[in-house]
Amino acid sequence: MIVEIKEIEHQEKYEINEKLVYKDQFGNWQCQCELSRTEKEAFKKFAKSWEDNNKEGFNGEAHNFH
Repeated sequence: MIVEIKEIEHQEKYEINEKLVYKDQFGNWQCQCELSRTEKEAFKKFAKSWEDNNKEGFNGEAHNFH
């Protein structure tokens, strides 16, 4: 399964396969619908890349994870 992650607001809001994921007021990631295990794992890898690469943002680019 390919997981597409699109940045909406750097390190605050993303679309994961068209499902909105956002940080709440406590810094926890929330989604109004359930993410699949594959989607969760892909987002964890994606978020880790911020730390590893010190990214400034992806400017709305879509990223695919397998």
